[in-house]
Amino acid sequence: MLEGLFIPLRDVVRFLQPYVQPQPWARVEFTSSWTSEGFGTTAQIVEHRKDPLGRVHLRGVAKRTGASNDMFQLPEGERPPRTLLCAMSSNSLFALVQVATSGMVTYVSGGDPTVWVSLSGLSFDTEE
Repeated sequence: MLEGLFIPLRDVVRFLQPYVQPQPWARVEFTSSWTSEGFGTTAQIVEHRKDPLGRVHLRGVAKRTGASNDMFQLPEGERPPRTLLCAMSSNSLFALVQVATSGMVTYVSGGDPTVWVSLSGLSFDTEE
């Protein structure tokens, strides 16, 4: 009797799967002053994706190699409705990272960005 219930449920899951799966992770395009290279593992590459509920997620570690604090710009559709100031970690110390409505992600202060700044766990909604 239960077997008859699971077959239609499996079909429903297959139908809905494209609508509920998050987008694949995509690498960010850094400004000339930042990089994810040099950490020895691809797990540290900074990437972003948007889930089916409209929430954007970031992961990875970056380091500043130049003078600018602007790290990268998120694409349209993956930007917050208002500017965010996020508590992150840099060289094992507290750091602030700003995500502007333009999509620009900027290191603000704290830690040592020439060593590393973690963006893992940073997430936000794209709508109010």
